[in-house]
Amino acid sequence: MKKLIPTRYLLAMCTFSLSLLLYVDRVCISAAKGPIAESLNLNDQQMGWVLSIFALGYALFQTPGGLLSDKFGPRIALASIVSFWSLFTALTGAVWNFISLLVVRFLFGAGEAGAFPGISRAIYSWFPLKERGIINGINFSGSRLGAAFALPFVAWLITATGWRMSFIILGAIGIAWAVMWYWWFSNTPEEHAGISDDEKKYILEFRQQASDTQEKAIPISFNAIFSSGNMWLNMAQYFASNFTFFFCLTWLLPHLKSKYELELIDAGFYAAIPFLFGAFGNYFSGWLVDKIYKRGAWTRSRRIP
Repeated sequence: MKKLIPTRYLLAMCTFSLSLLLYVDRVCISAAKGPIAESLNLNDQQMGWVLSIFALGYALFQTPGGLLSDKFGPRIALASIVSFWSLFTALTGAVWNFISLLVVRFLFGAGEAGAFPGISRAIYSWFPLKERGIINGINFSGSRLGAAFALPFVAWLITATGWRMSFIILGAIGIAWAVMWYWWFSNTPEEHAGISDDEKKYILEFRQQASDTQEKAIPISFNAIFSSGNMWLNMAQYFASNFTFFFCLTWLLPHLKSKYELELIDAGFYAAIPFLFGAFGNYFSGWLVDKIYKRGAWTRSRRIP
């Protein structure tokens, strides 16, 4: 009997929800900036350090986070990573001064660093190459939708429960996701008990390009990675896009609230608008990548979008 929803699409729902959660947890500090600063008696410069220290932890632990998924597989890696960052999301609600807040947010950033490498590893193992553009677009749209949803939602949650309880609630949601992932997910289609034989055959047949389907993966040295022009170009475009994106994640809501004297919830709705457009851009670019690829232009499908 044919399954109503293919197993790989259920996986996509899981990774999309993780991308959503990733950015809800990341952006909540922006919505809580005012109440935290007032409660801990922090000025804007100190809050700037709090917002930025996350990025330092995130940057430093990107590569170790990716190695974790390569070594142990995304099942154990993502369950551990999400549990770790969710713990420090909850502990944000227990901080008592500037230093404790810095430490917790740094470790929170270190935990979140391995999420997208783990998601990418899962997508690599579970999706044919010709479907990965739209799937990656959907996953990245989760980050934009998560940020868009988080700003008004967390503003409301803070108003309803207080900023400390808001972080504890979000941490509990993350722990629940990690438990679900560890219980349901398998690192490869071959290991999953619920996948149909037809879907498994389809994934394995089209997981790689025809020319390298039968070839064993060859380890790549760090020297080869850092001498790759394509890698540096990808890093440059990601740096440029994240420069503006990070401002929207951290300072846009506080700026709108202060500049235009808005209520916290209203500022959250306005700050969500760029992320909604970003989600549409992710869907469109993912669709475009797959469309160009299916015409046989593999390299062009990566260059144009």
